[in-house]
Amino acid sequence: MLPIVHDAAQKQVLLAVSPVLKPRSLQGQFRLVALDKDHTLLEGTTWYQNYFWPQMYWREWSDTIVHRIHMRVLEHVKAQAERQAIQKVTH
Repeated sequence: MLPIVHDAAQKQVLLAVSPVLKPRSLQGQFRLVALDKDHTLLEGTTWYQNYFWPQMYWREWSDTIVHRIHMRVLEHVKAQAERQAIQKVTH
């Protein structure tokens, strides 16, 4: 059980060090979906448990953070794939 904290500075420290208060990833996947002969859609999905309370308030924040992480990973995968495609064409 977590202690009841009334001081804002103590709350920040508690949030920074407590693994209980961090979202826990349960499962993740990437899917490739063929759109046509030259285009593929890459989808990323993560299932996670949010331990922040109240969950209705924190869900939007945690969903936004997970979405940004997905976009960063997907943009990296896209750049790598396009770089490899260009190298194949030019060599």
